[in-house]
Amino acid sequence: MIRVFQSPSRYVQGVEALQEIGTYVQAYGGSGFLVASAEDQERVAGGLRAAQERVSFRLVSGAFGGLCTEAEVERLAGLCDSGGGTVVVGLGGGRALDAAKAVAHALDLPVIIVPTIASTDAPCSSLAVVYRETGELSRYLQLRRPPDVVLVDTGIIARAPVRFLVAGIGDAWSTYYEARANLRSAEARRTAGPTLAAMAVAELCRQTLLEHAAAARDACAAGQATEALERIVEANLLLSGLAFEGCGLAAAHAVHNGLTLLPEARRLLHGELVAFCVLVQLQLEGVPRAEQDEAAAFNRALGLPVCLADIGLSGAARDDLLPAAVAACSADGPMAHMPFEVTPAAVADALWALR
Repeated sequence: MIRVFQSPSRYVQGVEALQEIGTYVQAYGGSGFLVASAEDQERVAGGLRAAQERVSFRLVSGAFGGLCTEAEVERLAGLCDSGGGTVVVGLGGGRALDAAKAVAHALDLPVIIVPTIASTDAPCSSLAVVYRETGELSRYLQLRRPPDVVLVDTGIIARAPVRFLVAGIGDAWSTYYEARANLRSAEARRTAGPTLAAMAVAELCRQTLLEHAAAARDACAAGQATEALERIVEANLLLSGLAFEGCGLAAAHAVHNGLTLLPEARRLLHGELVAFCVLVQLQLEGVPRAEQDEAAAFNRALGLPVCLADIGLSGAARDDLLPAAVAACSADGPMAHMPFEVTPAAVADALWALR
């Protein structure tokens, strides 16, 4: 009957926050090993130069191949180890950040996370998602602890493509529904559930999205770091990350994982597909139609998927969905966190209902 709440050691957010990175690299030995794509490094080159003018620190790039695979993590870890890195710095989107966290885990080093987009809650989590070379999900790597520092420059995120921010909203949108499922599961099984703090954060995350998502999307389209954008970035990264760490995943992410087996669905960003899978979870739970309609309306207003056609499966038959449904019900996946048994047939039916 143990309840756990965990978080990054430090979360820093604001315009030009990247210029503070030298202070944190110095605090962890002064030699940073940078995991980032060439494109992302170029996007933030000015901020990194400004940071090095403030504080002298070493930053060696290991580059990033674009996908967090076992082989890529092993390659990067070897470069970091041989180069004498004292802290890993992950910069970019979710896959680069996951690779950085996995490298730090492999070498037992601290890690500084610098998201350049707010497309998932990966920056604050103690998980790294590892993929196969083909792009399919391989496994969740459980890390020793959440990141040591999460440094969020909202000026950079405001200038990123709007699609990434909206995908992050989609990922964060699942947070409350999956937290609620975990709470109900714990109540049904009479086991320890989420902490009160984690559930409160999950509820705040949902409310923040409902109130500010549309305005933040518009601000991002204009390249402006408004108060609405600041709040949604915090919801996408911090609130969602804390709540999912404290409460757990459930059917939405389980079905997402299954759908990554289908090439059509892999064209979507993680959060876009997760937002659709929220609707699948609500189908499985049999919640009142009004709640399903509210969630669908939220997706629709932001351009997130609401039906099979929206995820590239307009021509799919029900039986075509069964391989994904079987994978979604994997014994070691988050479907086990639902408060009732979910079968592959039930998942296929729920998907088919959204055609």
